Amino acid sequence: MHVRDIRDVLVSKYFSLRDSHPEPGDAVAPDKKRTFLRQREMLRKMDVDEGVLRLATWGVADMMRGLRERASCKDAMLTRYEDMVYCKEESARDVCRHFCWDRPARAIARAVVPFDVFPDGEHPDQHLRQVHPGNYKKKLKAGTVKRLSELFRNELEFFGYPVC
Repeated sequence: MHVRDIRDVLVSKYFSLRDSHPEPGDAVAPDKKRTFLRQREMLRKMDVDEGVLRLATWGVADMMRGLRERASCKDAMLTRYEDMVYCKEESARDVCRHFCWDRPARAIARAVVPFDVFPDGEHPDQHLRQVHPGNYKKKLKAGTVKRLSELFRNELEFFGYPVC
């Protein structure tokens, strides 16, 4: 199971839904497409603080609680985005070890190279907006961080994130 600080998830989701995520195609049910477009329009009228607080009510809290329950399973392997983003090769080796996959170090190193990408600066309109963990500290007001930290206190603590 791969997790990420929920505060960063919400900031990332805000920019993605607002600017960079492609609109659903014709294969998606019309009501789901309308919902996506309605959410995008609402987020375009909100600043990032208001947007992440709104997103926190759109099922994200339930998702995080579900992840916490599933991660409690004794056989679950838990990885964190924050650890993986700067140590991709080591993270890939850990996954291989967990699943008893015998892969040569060179193969693992080659496999992670295409994903070892860090944009030069921030690109709110692109899928790879900025990559670095902790972006919520730059994007959100202290009061918003406090509200999110209180709302997700149990999940933050469970997954080893600071509650600030």
